[in-house]
Amino acid sequence: SNFEFKEYFSKSIFMKLIDNTFSKQNVKFDKRFYEIMLDNLKKLIDKKLIKSYVIYNNNKICFFGIYSTINTHSTLLFTGRSEDVDNKNYSGAFFFFNKFIDLKKNNIKTIDLEGINSPKRGFYKLGFGGKVKSYYNIKNY
Repeated sequence: SNFEFKEYFSKSIFMKLIDNTFSKQNVKFDKRFYEIMLDNLKKLIDKKLIKSYVIYNNNKICFFGIYSTINTHSTLLFTGRSEDVDNKNYSGAFFFFNKFIDLKKNNIKTIDLEGINSPKRGFYKLGFGGKVKSYYNIKNY
């Protein structure tokens, strides 16, 4: 009942929550890489090809996510969670639920949640339903 879902983009929020997320997973955070990426994300937001959303809990941002929105297809690009919340506050589930409604209202027909090959993320994302579709990377040797 204390959650609020809003469309919003902030470079500082992105950097903080990605860093928090990586820290929880013991993954090295390459700050310079993400600073460069943020410039490109901003350009895509300005062209209305991606959207950024945040979840507020008691007026504090605790979760963010960025989706592409190209034609009738959407792909989850990034999510991040504040170090101030744990898995039991349901901000992520609240985010996905509201995002699915928002995407449907905007004529999105398919949503790719990306990353279900990760054991820690796969089970969670598959809980929202849908189908698993394989796709492959082609490398030239």
